[in-house]
Amino acid sequence: DQTLLRLIGDYRASGKDFSLPVWRQRSPLIPEQVVELAIADASGIITHSSNAANVDGAAADLESLAYHAAGTGNTSFVGRLITNSDSSLSLKVTRPIRDDAGKLLGQAIASILPESLSHFYQSIDVGRAGFVSVVGLDGVARARAPLVAPLINAGTVENPALLAANGRAEGCYPSVSRIDSIERLVCFRKVTGLPLLVNVGLAKDEVLAGYFAARWRYLGAAAAITLIMVLMTLWLMWRERRLVNATRA
Repeated sequence: DQTLLRLIGDYRASGKDFSLPVWRQRSPLIPEQVVELAIADASGIITHSSNAANVDGAAADLESLAYHAAGTGNTSFVGRLITNSDSSLSLKVTRPIRDDAGKLLGQAIASILPESLSHFYQSIDVGRAGFVSVVGLDGVARARAPLVAPLINAGTVENPALLAANGRAEGCYPSVSRIDSIERLVCFRKVTGLPLLVNVGLAKDEVLAGYFAARWRYLGAAAAITLIMVLMTLWLMWRERRLVNATRA
């Protein structure tokens, strides 16, 4: 998102002399997940691109253009995954380009491979059966780690995360996966300023593994102490009986 803000600022300052390939070469802070940057005009035609082959082509993500045209804000839009000409999938993140009066002039577009996001989220330790996902408020998953192809770019408005997040910015809920039938505790948080939820799911068995291990240790210790007390009680009773018998004799 910060890359798009810098791109828009430099584009407006440079005017007709702007060259996106040159700009990208001079911008070392662009995240490695971004595979292409582009600028489209208000009709959806790409006028600048870090990939020269895409210049003057129709913008693939007209959904985002309609989103920006419907308002006057400068918020980002994260669309659904789009199939590229080489059959690969890419995630489009866009920001509007407006004039000083707020009129929409076009949009800046960053293309991200969903696999790169999945690899990034895999650096987060969520256990062997856990997951991290980014889900839109439309119910469609944008990224997931570990990557499960049927769950990317698929979903419905009945997504459990959306039902749980209804009216809340964060929370947790139990869930049983339709893919592997594992029961998990899923926690979510809405992304400020974006129609997205970040979900972290941890397998119930792994979450409670420490508790069960400690419980068995405590139960074992309690059983051992109880056994010692019972044996001591029996020994004392036996000793008392011998003393009574010795006294009577």
